[in-house]
Amino acid sequence: MVIALTVILPSCDNEKNYTQKIWDENYGSYQEILNLPINREVADGTLPKNKFRNYIIQDYFYLQNF
Repeated sequence: MVIALTVILPSCDNEKNYTQKIWDENYGSYQEILNLPINREVADGTLPKNKFRNYIIQDYFYLQNF
């Protein structure tokens, strides 16, 4: 891990700049995730309970097995 960071970080002045670079490079993907139907429905309070329940069950299964 330390070797990988030594190779990546020299191109940036500090960790804050590196973090900003990663955010800048992935901002479009982040916006796409925020705009997923399930995220929009959670945010505006319209997600049906059964849909939320199924999501939580799938998430639990994933976290327990992977």
